[in-house]
Amino acid sequence: MEFMQRWGLPPWAGWMALVVLIIMVEGAVALYHVKRRHDRTVRETQASETIRRTGASASAQVLQATDTGVRLGADRFFIWKLRLAVQPAASEALADRGVAADSAAGELRLPFETEIKVPISPARFADFAEGRQIRVRVEPGTHSVVVDQRTE
Repeated sequence: MEFMQRWGLPPWAGWMALVVLIIMVEGAVALYHVKRRHDRTVRETQASETIRRTGASASAQVLQATDTGVRLGADRFFIWKLRLAVQPAASEALADRGVAADSAAGELRLPFETEIKVPISPARFADFAEGRQIRVRVEPGTHSVVVDQRTE
């Protein structure tokens, strides 16, 4: 560390500069990961809103409701994993007229089972209990499902 002495700096200054550099790199990496997580959350929210606006209306029976242990806003929302049996909402009316639900819904093949994660307020727990029917929206091409009723 002769160059440190030539500049009139104490010997520990080189180590201090290295530590500061490492901290700055770690901070940049942390910011990168936070931005990626935020961008992913925004994409997922936009996709859910698109399905909620344009998806096919359907109903689903809650086969299993499991608390994931994740909370949003302390105890305001509990993230539940729901296993659903999705059925067409208009299948009864179509079946009465002799029309197959598959042909009326385009690519949508109903019924099917899926699992989704939903933030649910404690005031709405009973609405999502096992065996209950809930309203959902389904993206026909991907079978992505979003809840189409109040969860708060």
